[in-house]
Amino acid sequence: MFFGQHISKVATDYRLLIPSSWREKLGEFVYITRGFDANLLVFPEQAFLRICSQFAATSITDPAARALGRFFLGSANRVALSSKRYLSLPEYLVHSCEIRAEVVLVGQGQYLEIWSSATWEQQTQHLQKHMLPSFEKFIISLA
Repeated sequence: MFFGQHISKVATDYRLLIPSSWREKLGEFVYITRGFDANLLVFPEQAFLRICSQFAATSITDPAARALGRFFLGSANRVALSSKRYLSLPEYLVHSCEIRAEVVLVGQGQYLEIWSSATWEQQTQHLQKHMLPSFEKFIISLA
């Protein structure tokens, strides 16, 4: 499982070093796709294939399912981790999220998120200002 945050640098050729604590968990191939919040999502191959099977179970007559498939699956790329565990990010996905030299990798259990540092800072401020009170109530209800 992927937890925590790591700051990393993106090389000029869009290669990103994956933290050693996450490298083995990702496996040889990953799927990178557009995220829902101006970020990128990185899935180990098996996790992505499970999502694909869920998409396959939806009806092509459902406009929302088609739109989600176009957004999520239509931007997905299967990428091999290099022998040194660098991840090559597709250029068009990098530009879609305004990723620059520094990124924040955020563990989300079964997958990773890649955020530009500036967008992650905005996201963090939004969470702290608007979402934390609701989260506190939810966590207390679990205890």
